[in-house]
Amino acid sequence: MRRGLVLLTAGMVAAVGGVAQAEVTDAEPVLHDGDLLLRNHSFEDGLTGWSPTNGRGGEPTPPCRDAVTTTTEWASDGSRALLLPGRPPCRRVGAVNSSVSVSPGQHYTAFAHVHADKAATIRLRWLDEQGRVVSVSSSTTRRGSDVAEVSASAPAAAREVQVELAAADRALFDQVLITAPLTVLDRQITKGTSYLSMAAGVDENGRAVTYAVGTGSEHDPAVLTVTDILTGEVVRNVRLPGATGAWGIRQNPVLGHGDRIYYGTQAEYGHNEGAFGWLDLATGECTTLDGVVGHQSVNTIAASGDKVFGIGHGVVSGRIAPVMSTVR
Repeated sequence: MRRGLVLLTAGMVAAVGGVAQAEVTDAEPVLHDGDLLLRNHSFEDGLTGWSPTNGRGGEPTPPCRDAVTTTTEWASDGSRALLLPGRPPCRRVGAVNSSVSVSPGQHYTAFAHVHADKAATIRLRWLDEQGRVVSVSSSTTRRGSDVAEVSASAPAAAREVQVELAAADRALFDQVLITAPLTVLDRQITKGTSYLSMAAGVDENGRAVTYAVGTGSEHDPAVLTVTDILTGEVVRNVRLPGATGAWGIRQNPVLGHGDRIYYGTQAEYGHNEGAFGWLDLATGECTTLDGVVGHQSVNTIAASGDKVFGIGHGVVSGRIAPVMSTVR
């Protein structure tokens, strides 16, 4: 990911190696699924997905074909980075990646972390359907550690783009990405689960286990985790629909009604009533009863005779209320 980089760039479109600037047309914004991730973007797989160049988009001379390597002496992502040695006879060399698809008229920014003795260059090489270069956009950074960036709109004839990294002296590059102005990203911040209750018991195989319920989220329900007490191995995870978390959990509080794990839950997201439910160990099926204690979570479970009770926690005070009249 971009690690908080703010991309405020002014891209520069230039004619490089005799390639003329191509026409750029306006287009409706396109939502991209995150960054256009380049293959082996942080060089953890060596030069896989990258090819050496002469630093200007062309083939390197024979003595310089093996001059481009990777190194572990510096990296901004992972442990490896691209190394352009900047030594004669290969003082100016570069590397270009495998192409990725783009939408004509859309604006893109490529950037890379760079550690260079002098200036370093990053280019966008726009390709048509036949893989021919229709335009090149480039930008040059100053010496030292920096972020090399180049921004431009894809020409009307462009279908793919490549990123070329180049320098006339020693330079290291890492974490090379392309991004668009509008991207659709999966959830980036996740909350670690909390375990609010646990009970010891036995599973359907007679194994000594613990039962613990991990909190869920708005999109994912709570999860009942079954752990072997002797080995510490998690032997089962069961999603609990309608539950965000559980304060109370008991195994078989009422005898003679099957092998069940009962739980009382917090209110589901968007609701203010907790639920009560059970897991049938024989079938693996969950049953959840919503709204059994109005405006409260079901915090503790108790049993008497053939009834199961729950202690609810209200805004002012808790109260005991039967959550099932008869266990069935």
